[in-house]
Amino acid sequence: MQIDFKKYLMNEGEDQSLIIKNPKSVKLKHKKIIGEICGYEIYEVDGYEVRELYTDFTEGGHPLIYDKFIPKKEIWLEKLENKVDMMCNLTHEFVEILQMQGISKKLNYNAAHEIAANFEKILRSLNITKNGIQ
Repeated sequence: MQIDFKKYLMNEGEDQSLIIKNPKSVKLKHKKIIGEICGYEIYEVDGYEVRELYTDFTEGGHPLIYDKFIPKKEIWLEKLENKVDMMCNLTHEFVEILQMQGISKKLNYNAAHEIAANFEKILRSLNITKNGIQ
């Protein structure tokens, strides 16, 4: 069955058959565990394959945003040739998670995303290479 995830995620569908009871039931051909951070498993995924499920997936995601298809305690990163880009994307996703879970104040996605994007921008401005900061 082809699922229109965008329609489902935007709560436009009334069809109960669109509801995924268990996000782990979404099987990807290309999903490889590459690490762990604070209880979250980090997976490298094929971005094209994920975008067949949800067209707005870009470079990374986590279950606080994509709870309909990313299982709890997982972070998905699009497989990229440039591993520094993947590290920056992971930093973005994790900062976003921390802001949304909040120690003193839980932020909504838009506020958390803005903070994560600014953090990522600073990180990328450091001119990091696989051999360190230059």
